[in-house]
Amino acid sequence: MDVVAESNRIAEKVSFTTCCHLFEKLRATTGTKSKKTILSRFIQLWDVQYTNLCSTNDRAGAGRASFYPVLRLLLPQFDRARPAYGLREVTLTRLYIKAFGIAPKGPTAQRLTHPSSQGAKLAKGTDFADILFDTVRGCCREDSVLLLKDANDLLDRLARAKSMGERLVAMNTLIPLATAIEHKWIVRLIVRRDSGCGLSGTAVLQCIHPAAVRLWDVTQACTTY
Repeated sequence: MDVVAESNRIAEKVSFTTCCHLFEKLRATTGTKSKKTILSRFIQLWDVQYTNLCSTNDRAGAGRASFYPVLRLLLPQFDRARPAYGLREVTLTRLYIKAFGIAPKGPTAQRLTHPSSQGAKLAKGTDFADILFDTVRGCCREDSVLLLKDANDLLDRLARAKSMGERLVAMNTLIPLATAIEHKWIVRLIVRRDSGCGLSGTAVLQCIHPAAVRLWDVTQACTTY
């Protein structure tokens, strides 16, 4: 079975915002045990939705491997199919300033380019994605149109890009389509190369299947669960 193609059956039905809200909840929760409880519950609901998509004759489908599209976002450092994106904070800042028509020398642009010098004390754990979210959320669309598959397709496109021009074209495609929270998590994944949810790879894999850690050690592939 082609796990990627099969898992896209549900990735084409789930909004990217749904995943962003999961990530927000995980990031805001303290303690590995509590985070694992949240993720395990999400996976159970995912299983139900995936099973409902399968016909009577192929109800088994890809099984827990259908979680692959979310796993790629939760554990980007494990995703061998995606090399580094080649986009740094400085480049992303310039791109967002231009895309939203922000005055380059105005206060809004300054919050992005020099956040620590704007007088406001940054909360502990605040990263570039948080600052971007606070800065541009008034400019973003409010209704979510991006699907989980769309987000993964964009990241794949960025990872395959051969030049900065191709990367900027890909990001310019995303900018008018994403809500503020979707921008936050896409940018966080690009810049950090980890989800920022505060769960280790081992903890995430344990939520998927008791044998997932052992399988990863053997296969080094995210499609085998």
